[in-house]
Amino acid sequence: MKVLDAIYPKVDLLVVGNEPFIEVPQGRGQRDSNDLVLFYENMMSQILSYRTNSGRDVPFYVGAFNNLQDPAWRGPGAVALLSYAKDTSGVAGIDLHLHTGSVSEMQTAFDWAHSQVGDQKTFISTEFSLVQYFKAHLGDTIDANFAKQYGVDATWKVYQYLDYALKNARPRAEWVDFLKASPWFVAVESSLADAADLFHEKGFVAATYAMLQTQTSVGPTTDPWSLNALYCNRTCVLDAATGEPQFNDQWIDSFRGHQW
Repeated sequence: MKVLDAIYPKVDLLVVGNEPFIEVPQGRGQRDSNDLVLFYENMMSQILSYRTNSGRDVPFYVGAFNNLQDPAWRGPGAVALLSYAKDTSGVAGIDLHLHTGSVSEMQTAFDWAHSQVGDQKTFISTEFSLVQYFKAHLGDTIDANFAKQYGVDATWKVYQYLDYALKNARPRAEWVDFLKASPWFVAVESSLADAADLFHEKGFVAATYAMLQTQTSVGPTTDPWSLNALYCNRTCVLDAATGEPQFNDQWIDSFRGHQW
């Protein structure tokens, strides 16, 4: 309970657990594990008791659930944990991690989870992105005109330029031009705003988005989280005037325009 003692007075809501059907070791039937559900139930029971004795009513969410747009991830374990959340009065709702290939897949994941818990519970998303969409384009060849302008190898694939930029921070103008010269990226420039609109429509209580790039390298099959962040703190040099990380131009306006 030391963690709760430290954070409980400072938070507005609390997610109990994190990505249970990913974090359990592979090969243990993690998507169908009764033991995992029992562990969550026991953990939640103790935390509910803590809240009762605290005098402060912080909403608790169960999560986070991953990949529910994919029927393969809707196994008995997910159904049982959602059922527990639905039937437990002290649980406010569900946390969905929506790392998908499209905003429509985010809706598919929500629709299925909602079909399991109904309108009695609310939803949040503490992580969301189009990382699977970006991953599908890592093998695309970079734009030839961009490569010529910046002296980059024109045979490079997207993952090679991204890896290069992560290891050799680029001028921000170059990074922005790389993204603007990538049709696959331009096609989804509205995705953060589109996701926010979906969350508003579905009544999400909160949604949070990645702020900083944390990757140091990318390969041909790596999840390219660095394309999601609000700041290009690794792929771009620091701002010369302020010494601070610079905005990733493609997302910041949408982020500012959809604050709740």
